[in-house]
Amino acid sequence: MSIQGGEMAPSTATAPRSGSVRPAQGFAAIASRVLEVLEQQLPGSLFYVSQFDRETDELRYVDARGGEAIGIAAGESITLSESFCVRMADGGAPNLANRTQEDSPYAELEIASIVGSYLGVALRSDDGPAIGSLCAVADERDAFSESDLELISLLGRLLERELEREAVLQGPVLVETALREAASTDALTGVGNRRRLEVALAHELGEVATDRRRTATLMLIDLDRLKPINDTYGHRAGDAVLRAFGQALHRTARETDVVARIGGDEFAALLRGASVDTPCVDFAARLEESLREAGPEGGPIEFSWGCSSLRDHTLPAGVLDEADARMYEHKRSRRRAGARD
Repeated sequence: MSIQGGEMAPSTATAPRSGSVRPAQGFAAIASRVLEVLEQQLPGSLFYVSQFDRETDELRYVDARGGEAIGIAAGESITLSESFCVRMADGGAPNLANRTQEDSPYAELEIASIVGSYLGVALRSDDGPAIGSLCAVADERDAFSESDLELISLLGRLLERELEREAVLQGPVLVETALREAASTDALTGVGNRRRLEVALAHELGEVATDRRRTATLMLIDLDRLKPINDTYGHRAGDAVLRAFGQALHRTARETDVVARIGGDEFAALLRGASVDTPCVDFAARLEESLREAGPEGGPIEFSWGCSSLRDHTLPAGVLDEADARMYEHKRSRRRAGARD
């Protein structure tokens, strides 16, 4: 059974600190800023940082801008051996190709039919083989210049230095770990991204189905009044609100929970070992308390929420749909009660 988040009952539980996701920092944050620079400075319709997994023949998108319409987003993957990037990174193809349908070996690939121009640099750890790439793609031909190649090469070296720094800080942990973590992290808020939630939700559904004693609940959370904040204070203030909310969500969650940003102003918490009723109300109350002074000019950040028990479903879509319906039911009740949206 599921409930919508109606009353805010006072919490008697102590809010444990989650260690499941690190705050926004390191490679994920640097990659996000690098792509922002490329978007501002270069022509093109798609910009991304990728990771190579040669054992599984996968190219995973660590972060991407402009590819939502064609299914390119952080955490998604394509076949590595059929990509422009691996040919460029392994030295068999140029970093700059303004006519990919004519330039060998790019022209041999099926993807060349929809790419006009390609620009990319390899990411390496020490002097070893490429472990990823930083790339820009344009629909039209003759989009990029040599100065564009200089810029992306400079930014690629910046990413490599960050990978080396994280490798030193993490001791024997491989550099690829930083790339893998970045692919499941929302760069703005530091919590997980949609891909991280989807993987965790699918896994937890399997665990619940095979163990009658196991319980778990999905909580969807939607921020209220983010658009007015953007309109009044600007998008930097809106981003600050999102970061503050992500940090509060991280603080409120337990070590075993998974928290993620799954859309513009929509977040989720997968509460392992929790039933729907009291744990959701308590979680919302603790989160509300953590947010009292987090909004612009010290105002509270308001939110609506809804929960769904994983035990009532066999597929992720069912869990998400029910929690989403409960969340909007809560939002409507808040509006009726006079809460501003």
